[in-house]
Amino acid sequence: ADCASLEEVFQIQVQGLDIEETYVVSSQLREVKLVRLPKLKHVWTKYREGNISFENLQIVSILECWSLKSLFPFSIAKDLQQLERLGIDKCGLEEIVSKNVEVSDEQEIWLAFNQLFFLVLGNLPYLTCFYPGMHRTTWPTLKKLRIYNCRRIKIFGHEESQIGQSLFLIEKVIPQLEEVSLRLGDIAMISDAQFDADLFYNVKFLRISCDFNVPTIFPISFLRRFYNLEGLEVVSCNFKELASIKSDACEDKDMIITNIRHIWKQGSPLDHICASLECLELWQCGNLNNLGLELSFSENLTTIDVFKCNKMLELITSSKARSLVCLVTMRIRECEMMREVIASDEDDTSYEIVFRALKHLELHCLQSLTSFCSGNYTLRFPSLEQVTLSQCPKMKNFNQGELITSKLHKLWLTKTEFKGRWAGDIKATVEQLYKEQVGYRVLQHLKFSKFPELIDIWSRNPHEMLDFTTLKSVEVCDSNNLRYIFNLSMTFSLGQLRQIEIKRCGNLKQVIKEEGSITMVEEAITYSSKIISIFPHLQSIIVESCLDMTSFYLGSKGLECPSLVEIKVIGCSNMTTFVSTFSRDEDKEAIIGEEVDNVATFFSD
Repeated sequence: ADCASLEEVFQIQVQGLDIEETYVVSSQLREVKLVRLPKLKHVWTKYREGNISFENLQIVSILECWSLKSLFPFSIAKDLQQLERLGIDKCGLEEIVSKNVEVSDEQEIWLAFNQLFFLVLGNLPYLTCFYPGMHRTTWPTLKKLRIYNCRRIKIFGHEESQIGQSLFLIEKVIPQLEEVSLRLGDIAMISDAQFDADLFYNVKFLRISCDFNVPTIFPISFLRRFYNLEGLEVVSCNFKELASIKSDACEDKDMIITNIRHIWKQGSPLDHICASLECLELWQCGNLNNLGLELSFSENLTTIDVFKCNKMLELITSSKARSLVCLVTMRIRECEMMREVIASDEDDTSYEIVFRALKHLELHCLQSLTSFCSGNYTLRFPSLEQVTLSQCPKMKNFNQGELITSKLHKLWLTKTEFKGRWAGDIKATVEQLYKEQVGYRVLQHLKFSKFPELIDIWSRNPHEMLDFTTLKSVEVCDSNNLRYIFNLSMTFSLGQLRQIEIKRCGNLKQVIKEEGSITMVEEAITYSSKIISIFPHLQSIIVESCLDMTSFYLGSKGLECPSLVEIKVIGCSNMTTFVSTFSRDEDKEAIIGEEVDNVATFFSD
């Protein structure tokens, strides 16, 4: 993992010997895990069939290897009889198995994965095929199939279809699956075809995703085919609502929803379908303001998990919160605009809210949160045992009224810490954390527009309040108070930084300024006395409309950012040189103005 220059893993070559004279060696390797290798081009290279067998491989996991175009040579793939788990995510793969050069284009090849039960293909924007030629695959033990954000490859087809080669035949693989991912196009194809009524009998978890963010209606009638469904996940779909056909479908146990405006209206068929719903997860629902609806199923909910719902102002109103009698876990994370969890209901005449079963409460990275409940209610948590509060720098108090938490004796700042914080009760602890400005210290996503109070501290001494080791993104917009963002010594603390975005900063001259001692710089020199490596995980730099900026960095040393994929510089008329010396792959593009730049003079090395 995290080897920025690695290009090959297994270089297998027998020098000076004929293949017929070479003994076959059976490797005992059982697991291959490759993570964040930005320059990896081959896992197996110079492989000659007969040298060595990898037939004992059971687990292969590949993550964030964007230069990798193909995973298995054909000669390796045909012997993977023991492979049980294959996971590939966030890679540049165009194919899974490379072409067998010894086979003609007209000849069909067979690939059998007889022990594979778990397959994940995610975020593979360039994947077009499993194998670039005529082929058949068998997956007799496959149970869990997760495929998402792989828009160029055809996942499902059926035996009568003649349109392109798909990864799976519906008739062959669906009946054995317990977990499956379907796109809306797959649902349309299945709905139009004549398949057996029990095609999805074994499916317990269904994931539905969309290829395009266009408004559509959730296909409720399709759920009638799933007799034993326990979980439903809806991802990247711009559904207007979950609507509208009467159905006697399954009683779901779990639901995960993203990109939706309304959960569903009162009286919707989903009231019946989800009568036994226990787990509700809302992820990246950019238009959702709250759960403001008549939750007919809320009495059975045990888990609510809300993630990146950036327009959500509050989770639920006080009157509806009382119906969450079985709720055990509440998690709310990275909701930029959320000001409180429970909002006062104008029609609410009661003065007490009781969460009888709630044991775990997590509030994470809620930049606008000021209180759990601002109304003057008595809150009772008789079962509450764990509260995790992190990166909520504006939270001044927990609530206004009386608070009763008989089992709670610690407040945790992270999930992994052992000490916790406690000032006698949770209200006093939250107030103490606010006074000490603890919420700023472990920020992962720093947006100065959200925290204008940090501008003066940042320009004076950012280490005074912030822990740089946790920062993953920095966004500076519409600020005229900064002449530079980082000095060079600061950059060595930003090991997790992945994105820098700077827009409309009128007085900004440089992003990185070289000043002071260069002892740390010298220690970080990689392969020569002229190049230093910084930001090991940085992938994107965006600079826009900074009229006084002359360079990103102009110092005595050159820079290397080993994971950098994208550079965008737009509307910076005085910028003549991005950096004095910059090490980058020639095939990676930079957008300069409105054009794609591959001109070396902008990187004056």
